[in-house]
Amino acid sequence: MKKKTIAIVLSVLLVVSAVLVLAACQQDDGEFQVVFRNYTGRAYFTLKTVDGKISKDAVDAELAKITPPKDGEEDMEFMGWYSQISQNDKGKYLFDGAIDYNKTYTEDAEYYAYWHVGAGLPQGYTVIGVINGQSSWTPGDEPESWMLVQDEDEPWLYRADFIITAGDQIKVKEKSDAWNNDLCNLGMWGLQDVILDEGVTLPEGMKAKGDSKEKDKTSIIYGDPSEAGKTTENALVGAMVETAEITIEYDYADKQFRIYVHSITFKTEVKEVYVLTGSFGGDNEWKPDNTAPEYNFTPVDGQEGKWELTFTFTANQTFKVTNGSWAWECGWDAEKITVTAGAGVGSVEGIFVDSGDAGNIKVTQGCTVKITLTVATHALAIEVTALTPAA
Repeated sequence: MKKKTIAIVLSVLLVVSAVLVLAACQQDDGEFQVVFRNYTGRAYFTLKTVDGKISKDAVDAELAKITPPKDGEEDMEFMGWYSQISQNDKGKYLFDGAIDYNKTYTEDAEYYAYWHVGAGLPQGYTVIGVINGQSSWTPGDEPESWMLVQDEDEPWLYRADFIITAGDQIKVKEKSDAWNNDLCNLGMWGLQDVILDEGVTLPEGMKAKGDSKEKDKTSIIYGDPSEAGKTTENALVGAMVETAEITIEYDYADKQFRIYVHSITFKTEVKEVYVLTGSFGGDNEWKPDNTAPEYNFTPVDGQEGKWELTFTFTANQTFKVTNGSWAWECGWDAEKITVTAGAGVGSVEGIFVDSGDAGNIKVTQGCTVKITLTVATHALAIEVTALTPAA
């Protein structure tokens, strides 16, 4: 049933309820009628009070005769009887006034059944990625503290508290040792909202939640531009975040997750950095924050948004370019590179190829190059200035 239709039904139901209340009268035996309805107002059953009270056993016996509604193919779970039902501005049903079996009734009454999607997978759900600089991408090996804890009263909700910082990557998945099993694998595309606690404020021009088109300095959480629109797109923590205390909440009913920000501090300045990282051996092995000058790009004079680096590769090395963290790989995809031959250099065809591993670029022949990075397009232009003779 569409939300608009449901809203109309609820409005009619309120009018009918008012009429029923006005028409209600004490029975000859001094007892009252209590109607138990579904969320649209249709009556499931009616019970009469005994000595002014409603028996829980009698209610439960009638409830057992009701076929639970379904959410798709899944039976919904009964959460309780409530005297008030409403909808928030997002169309979510809100229930209030839980039935009190100790109550003595002095008039007719009615209650609404609160049905909800079940509690999800028995093994539960966890966060995987990079949290506060700690990396865990192997399903089943993530820290126990990354496990989301099931809420006792609302079992479709799972939560855990974290401290995050710039460059972290967030993904929510089912607790298992597998990836592509169609159970739960939620990155940026599964992030419903980033919600700030009262009193938490952002610098001018910053958003709580950006998207794949946002720069990493303008949002607390945003999407990886190189993975835009893909289910592999992680939720990333923006470069301006010094540290933030958050709660990650996975809602099994909505199949989405939310991030609640309790406190946050920001960096006063973020230096723009672009780093060549890869299989170079020794201390330089895959370090996105490498400060060694031979791996750091420098801005091109007079060309804003362009950076360059001269480097010598050996055969079979692999690499990518980052902005000093794993939060945003800029132009590392083999489809986003162009390769040209410098003066006096022969054919350069096939020297740089997709390694087939996380989009890394593989070098098939030793060479010296000038790499130009265009930030706006995340593209790399590689000019081969010299080829290394085969040994």
